[in-house]
Amino acid sequence: MRNSVFMGIMQALLCSAILVFAADQPQVPLLIESSPDADVILEGRLCGKTDSAGFFLTRVSPGSHRVRVQKSGFYATERSVFVYDLSTRFRIILTEKPLSKTWAILAGSLLLLIVIALIIWIRHLRANYIGQFKVIREIGRGGVASVYMAKSRKHTLPLALKVMHDSLADDKDLVEKFSREGKVLSLVQKNCPGSGLAKIFEYGHTNGSVKRHYIAMEYVEGETLLDQLKRKGALERSYVLKVIHSLAATLSCCHRSGVFHRDLSPDNIIIQTESGTPILIDFGIAKNANTSYRTLDGSIAGKPAYMSPEQCQGYEISSASDVYALGILFYCLLEGGPPFTGCNPVEVIYSQVNKPFPNLSNAQYKTLNLLIASMTVKDPEKRISMEKLIKQIGMMS
Repeated sequence: MRNSVFMGIMQALLCSAILVFAADQPQVPLLIESSPDADVILEGRLCGKTDSAGFFLTRVSPGSHRVRVQKSGFYATERSVFVYDLSTRFRIILTEKPLSKTWAILAGSLLLLIVIALIIWIRHLRANYIGQFKVIREIGRGGVASVYMAKSRKHTLPLALKVMHDSLADDKDLVEKFSREGKVLSLVQKNCPGSGLAKIFEYGHTNGSVKRHYIAMEYVEGETLLDQLKRKGALERSYVLKVIHSLAATLSCCHRSGVFHRDLSPDNIIIQTESGTPILIDFGIAKNANTSYRTLDGSIAGKPAYMSPEQCQGYEISSASDVYALGILFYCLLEGGPPFTGCNPVEVIYSQVNKPFPNLSNAQYKTLNLLIASMTVKDPEKRISMEKLIKQIGMMS
């Protein structure tokens, strides 16, 4: 028993001596190298984090120590470090968890999708602009050009922007024809302000690798005479007289400017919603008195169902040619359709040149029959003039 007590006292004295010796030992630097911004746990106690370069410096007593380094997305690593009397540098490498790689791939893919979407969005914005004009929506499309409702900083009201198809930009003849429409409209607008024509603001082409030719005009809210014919059929006499009288006045103004329309038809006349005024559009094949009466390639131009005999044959045209076309339109609005139809354009052209112009089906329209007959004489020199026509329709209205 005395031996047991003695041994216990000796162990207690030895432990005390060890503690006193450890406490008296000077502390030395310990430099731990690992991943940046990782937690460093020394002997179960959180001591701090590694810096942006992956280093953590502390001071410990010489001897063996347990060091644990951990970081989100990495496996925690614990090592036993023996610290000598001098400074000690110890490296602990962390292994990245597979899930973190997956998230990195997903994040990279998401970033790539964002970049692609941004590129598409920028291209979409550019596609919605034609030069200085912001396109709102398409309102019509033809073989040569499309018409858009658009806006511009220069103009407060919406515009009708007629843009030639990019695929035709290398066709010099079509480009010349398209540009001529802008020139003709500018000329008529200058000489006939306030007439039944859509105002033209500017025309030209955009700059860039592909020049986009355009004409910026007044946007006219309404429906075409063709739309009305499809919806109603034959129109009322009083309404037709009003429309023909207004168109005759507009064409007369064009003729005084030396411009002949050559493409008068129901689809080229818009009835303005608010005022009911007929607005004449599409001067794409209009002839100026100083230009050739044929198209640039030598062929005839126009819609056979509304062309005069001289235009059908490629002869020189004049104001009388528009009078004839207006006579066909007069007949069409009262009957619901043009006087000459056929299976192909050649058949219609033959009728325009050779067949007598038919009378209106309504027997009560004798006076109108005579007036239309005077407008559709085959010989252009014997047709009624536009000025006399305006007076006669004015007396009937």
